[in-house]
Amino acid sequence: MWHLDKLPADGTIVTYCQSGVRNSVAASALRRAGYDVVELDGSYAGGDAR
Repeated sequence: MWHLDKLPADGTIVTYCQSGVRNSVAASALRRAGYDVVELDGSYAGGDAR
């Protein structure tokens, strides 16, 4: 959340992380900040976007 000024103002942001846990926390915070977010299921090796 410290670098929101570096994120694009429009479009969709895809989030993912190594374990998949932090991904949900980050995606939730970005949504509350007004961003359109898609979470990659799983981890870096991930699977389907939701």
